[in-house]
Amino acid sequence: LGGIAGVDVAYLDSLLVLGADKYSDIVAIHPYPRQFSNAPEQDGIFEDLKRIDYIVQSFSKPIWITEFGWPTDSAIGVSEEAQAQFLVRASLLFLTNENIKKIFSYDLRDDGFDRQNPEDNFGIVRRDYSEKISFVAMRNMITILEDGLFLRSESSGGIYNLVFEKNGYLVYALWSAHGVYKM
Repeated sequence: LGGIAGVDVAYLDSLLVLGADKYSDIVAIHPYPRQFSNAPEQDGIFEDLKRIDYIVQSFSKPIWITEFGWPTDSAIGVSEEAQAQFLVRASLLFLTNENIKKIFSYDLRDDGFDRQNPEDNFGIVRRDYSEKISFVAMRNMITILEDGLFLRSESSGGIYNLVFEKNGYLVYALWSAHGVYKM
C-alpha cells in the first residue's frame, strides 16, 4: 500500500472499506515530525506507534516506515548533530514496535546544494557524498543492533532506556529527551 503521509488512520480506514487490504502486502507510512525542530519523543511518535498498532489490527499487514527524517537546511531544519540524534532515537523507538518490519530514513543523499531549501537537505550524506554525522550515527546503531531483539523499555521521566538482546548479550540504548540541541 503506497506510502501514507503521517499515520492517517481515517484515510486508512476509508481504504479498508474499499478492500485495499486484499490488494496489499504491507502498509507503508511516512511519520515525519510535525515540526522539524522537535525531537522525536516530543512530536507525537508515541501516538503514531499506537495508531500503527490499530492499523495492523485492521489490515493484518506488516508496517514499513518508508520515509522519516529531519532536514539540515538553514530555514526550518536542524543542525547535523540534531539530525543524527533524532534519526537514531526515532529509529530506536520504531524498533520497540514488533509490527514495524522495516525502517527507511529519508534521504540517503541531499537532493541539492541550496542551504535554504529543506528538500535539498534531508540526506545523511551531502550532495558531494561526504558523510554527515547522521550517516556515522545510523551506521553505528545498525552495526550494534543488527539481528538484535528488542526486549523492553525501562524509560521514565524523559530518560529513555531501551533494552535489546544480541548474541546472548544485553545491549542498552540510553538517552535523555531533555537538554540542549544545536539547531
